[in-house]
Amino acid sequence: MADNNTYPEECGIPSMAMYFHTEPCQYILFQAFKTSSNKGLLGGCLCVFVFAFLYEGLKTLRDCCFFWLPVRHVNPVEPGTKQKIKWTWRDMFTYGHVLQAVLHVVQMLWSYSMMLIFMTYNAWLCMALLLGAMLGYFVFAPASTSKGDTFEHCH
Repeated sequence: MADNNTYPEECGIPSMAMYFHTEPCQYILFQAFKTSSNKGLLGGCLCVFVFAFLYEGLKTLRDCCFFWLPVRHVNPVEPGTKQKIKWTWRDMFTYGHVLQAVLHVVQMLWSYSMMLIFMTYNAWLCMALLLGAMLGYFVFAPASTSKGDTFEHCH
């Protein structure tokens, strides 16, 4: 009887290879997303590339939404006066704050998923992940309104 947690025998790699390898047989995040040939691995690499590329877009979206949407109700304060701004329960349920909270959870899930893909130690998947993140940063970073990776969860 085959163990559900290991690769098929024809793949020739253990279920949790703790070293970089280039075997085409690979589970990618889900048991249903399994590659068993070089063509399948290439398709998986393309999916991972797009996944990492879009992750950089999500980071830029969060950054832009932070400045586009109000996250709290602020009463105007006269310049030169030191007035402490109070946070109220009403501020917690502004459209901007709720959207940021939802995007935060999506970004965390996305980050952990990318970490798990990298932890397959498949050299081709790792390379696709890195190249997708690099191209995504190259494309989306100029649209960012902050000076750094304010909303980064992966590193």
